[in-house]
Amino acid sequence: MTRRAEGDLGACMDMANATTRMLLHWEPVVLSDLGSADVYPSIFNYAFSCELYLKAIQMHRSSNCEFARGHDLRFLFDLLEVCDRDDIRAEYERLALDEDGTRKLWALPFDKVIDANRRTFEDWRYAFEKEGLRVQMSCLILLSKAIRTHACKITGYPCPTAPSLTTCED
Repeated sequence: MTRRAEGDLGACMDMANATTRMLLHWEPVVLSDLGSADVYPSIFNYAFSCELYLKAIQMHRSSNCEFARGHDLRFLFDLLEVCDRDDIRAEYERLALDEDGTRKLWALPFDKVIDANRRTFEDWRYAFEKEGLRVQMSCLILLSKAIRTHACKITGYPCPTAPSLTTCED
């Protein structure tokens, strides 16, 4: 039996978008040095944003804003309606293409990515307690973008974009 809860769609989308804005701000820094300790918070926060957007989609489709509890991305994804799953897969596949229409060499298939990251939020929060954790950061980012794009499209909430990394002058 799936444990369900009722939530506030607006609060969920606000949280997901706030997490995403923070990630987009730091993405260039993190991607420039994937060996840095700075990557750890980004890993579990990308997974967290996926979780929040998946739950927002569930709430949007529910008559009483219900969503499934838990952090397992594959589980949460599989509970979505077929049309939502198909749209997210299609968006991921679109994002996985280079400008010339060929698949990016590093872009793994959608199902491999969501399966590999199903417990990323749980595992990477305390990565120092585990050995052998691996993540394909670029694919996790694509997964996050695909889920975010669909959630924003169907809920009508604005999709966060990368902020300028310029500094303010006094």
